[in-house]
Amino acid sequence: MTDSTGCEPRAHRIPVAPIALAAAITILDGFDAFSFSLMAPQIGATLRIPTASLGVIFASVMAGMILGAIAGGALADRLGHLRVLYVALALFGASALALSLVSSTGLTGVDVISLNRLISGMGLGAAAPIAVGLLNQSSERPPSELIIALVWAGIPLGGTLAALYKYAFVPVGAWRSIFVLGGILPLFVGLFAYRIFRDLRPSGNAVAPGRTKVTELFTHGQVWVSFAITSMFFVGYVTTSIIVNWLPTVLTRRAASPFAIFATFGAINAGSVLGMVALGLVAARTRVRYLLPWVWAAAGLCGLAAGIGKLGTTSLALLAIGSYTIGAGAQALSVALANDIYRERGIETTAIGFMTGSGRLGQACALAASGAVISFLGREAAVFGIAGASACVAALFAVLALRSRTRTSIQKVTECS
Repeated sequence: MTDSTGCEPRAHRIPVAPIALAAAITILDGFDAFSFSLMAPQIGATLRIPTASLGVIFASVMAGMILGAIAGGALADRLGHLRVLYVALALFGASALALSLVSSTGLTGVDVISLNRLISGMGLGAAAPIAVGLLNQSSERPPSELIIALVWAGIPLGGTLAALYKYAFVPVGAWRSIFVLGGILPLFVGLFAYRIFRDLRPSGNAVAPGRTKVTELFTHGQVWVSFAITSMFFVGYVTTSIIVNWLPTVLTRRAASPFAIFATFGAINAGSVLGMVALGLVAARTRVRYLLPWVWAAAGLCGLAAGIGKLGTTSLALLAIGSYTIGAGAQALSVALANDIYRERGIETTAIGFMTGSGRLGQACALAASGAVISFLGREAAVFGIAGASACVAALFAVLALRSRTRTSIQKVTECS
């Protein structure tokens, strides 16, 4: 296998410690991101926040993650990954601690909580792209698709750990401890990062400080490939977002038992981790350009079948879980592709941040429009058809991106020879 330049084979030998650190960052990211969603009903009851106002707070988290991903990735390539990582950890760690300290008599309005979650989201959005960037600093060659998949799987794994902590250690009404934990853990991750990466130098392909900017993604003959990858992220992230947000409502309307809904969510989280790792392993042993469009297409077909067909509850849930699992794996492979293409110019963190930020924007747009689509079509399950169609469109953009990348690689091979 060759890297995006076509000039040298890919190396898989990255020390275990940097991989563990990068995974710890994404696990912490997922833990903090899911903590508020899990505790939202208890927080609303304790702080007297109307249920309808929780939507504004959730939107604040999404806006923060979009801003954090785009700005954090670019700043990491410009100022240094560790510096920006410390800022990201401080943002969502301090926000978690501040949220744990609010009381029913203090500053607890919707605006205050929304600002808190906006700041938290900015840190969360920046953390995951920086984790991949740190992996690049630990080796002269890019990490394999399997390694990136293992790291990216930390996000759903962190959400699973947050759910387990809630059910095991958080009694009803005692929601603050999960945010105390979420505020303390970033300190240890920051110390771990300093110990691992303080003596490592950036890869030899890094650009000079001060030159990195988002517009460089669309220069040097890579306008089409950057446009295609950005579009792939924008529509691809819609798939998983719609499924995870609408599946509980659909199952509830079909009178599914609480245990069935809980088991479905457990299967989604476990499936996303397994899907990322399994597809990362396959991609590392083959070539991602042969795999990625087919993976997006498979996720799309599952979603379309769930949304269009007149299915029973069990069949619907299985197809939705399948679409989410395969779509999560496709997202991890998409991150690996972006890292491969832009690492040679030293702007891979900028690229991954911009692409994931675009994906978050796609999620926000889809969630805002999905309710109107359901009202127009008159059936909740139709929303999964949107998820499936989005994944199919992502497959088409993946083909366009990989064709553009192949042309660039041929040019690079000619230069190397």
